[in-house]
Amino acid sequence: MALTTELLNANAALSGLTDEQKNAIVEMSKNDETAVIGDRIYTDIKSGLNAGTVTILVMSGETTKEILDESPDKPQFVMESAKEILESLKK
Repeated sequence: MALTTELLNANAALSGLTDEQKNAIVEMSKNDETAVIGDRIYTDIKSGLNAGTVTILVMSGETTKEILDESPDKPQFVMESAKEILESLKK
């Protein structure tokens, strides 16, 4: 599912944004270099998957291997820490 202004309008946390700001977020989400990085599958990774962006789960936070194995929502990448992400970008 692609991120749209309609999805942004449905999010109460974003209700204070102007239409111009919402349009900018939608345009930025179309960038193939955009990724959602998080340590929670049920919020961070699920949001990224719903927005159609690349998702990177870092295992240095809340998610355990068991949670990852049991979740229907799977990130494209799993890293041990944010440091590992930075190291992989340098290659």
